[in-house]
Amino acid sequence: MAARQRPRAAAARGIPLKLGTPLVVDARRPIDPAAFALARCALVPAAVSPERCGALVAALDDGGWVPDTSTGRNFIFEVPRDPTPAAAIIHELGWLLDLVHDITVGPVELELEAKRISTHGRFPWHQDHRAGQQLGVSLVLRAPSAGGAFEQRLKMFPGAQQRVPARVGDLHLFDVTDPKLVHRVAPLEGERVALAGWVLPTVSHTTVSVL
Repeated sequence: MAARQRPRAAAARGIPLKLGTPLVVDARRPIDPAAFALARCALVPAAVSPERCGALVAALDDGGWVPDTSTGRNFIFEVPRDPTPAAAIIHELGWLLDLVHDITVGPVELELEAKRISTHGRFPWHQDHRAGQQLGVSLVLRAPSAGGAFEQRLKMFPGAQQRVPARVGDLHLFDVTDPKLVHRVAPLEGERVALAGWVLPTVSHTTVSVL
């Protein structure tokens, strides 16, 4: 009985029962702050061309991949052994800061890391805990043959409330400041390669930092 009353109790406390449809925005225009505050997630279709994504994946493959050992045992994915071959292309993404200018505060920079998730990998529900994080960022470089969507939900309710399919070149921007929100990459078949990270207050005086 208590479980059935939980959504009603949440509503009584002013917590929304579901998230809205992700905001779809044009990469050539600033994002409306009010619309993003309502949606909590934005999709920028074809933010980067498939050719540029392919070049970036090739550079990452040249550097090699190793299992991630720092995130936690519930996560199974790979990170670059040496991101140096891809660094120059990644630094081209500094233009994204113009896109998010109106939904971030103060001087900011991008901190990005490539992640490769395969069929038996896992990137489960979680919250990000990077100091100073203002915005989560994920750019799909290689799409899996099935699954692999970015999903977000209010953590007090089961099941994804927002789902953005994995398409090459699409950029996902999402709220990482609200402790009630969690996100994940859905189970997949094949291989999903993405650049993921955060918009953070500037500390290194660079536009893009590569982890």
